[in-house]
Amino acid sequence: MLSRSARSITAQEEIDDALYNYSYCNETVTINTVPIYYLEPNTIISAKDEQRVVNGYYIMNKITIPLTYNGTTSITAIKVPERIY
Repeated sequence: MLSRSARSITAQEEIDDALYNYSYCNETVTINTVPIYYLEPNTIISAKDEQRVVNGYYIMNKITIPLTYNGTTSITAIKVPERIY
C-alpha cells in the first residue's frame, strides 16, 4: 500500500506511522481519591505509582464525583500512547 507522495515520505516514516496507529494495546487505570472538583473528562493527567507499575500520561474518560461530604472520587483513564521515532 505504498505509493509515491509529493511530500517524499520515506518507508521508515510510513512504517512508524502504521505501528503507532494500529499496534497499540490499551492500558486502563482506575484511581480512587478525594474529590477533585476542577477535573473534567477528556483531559490528560499524569499518574505515577511504583508499586503497581503505573507511570505516564493518561486521558480521563470517566469521573464520578460524590454528593456526600465524605465520598471519594473514582477516575478511569486510558494511557496515552507514546510516539515511536
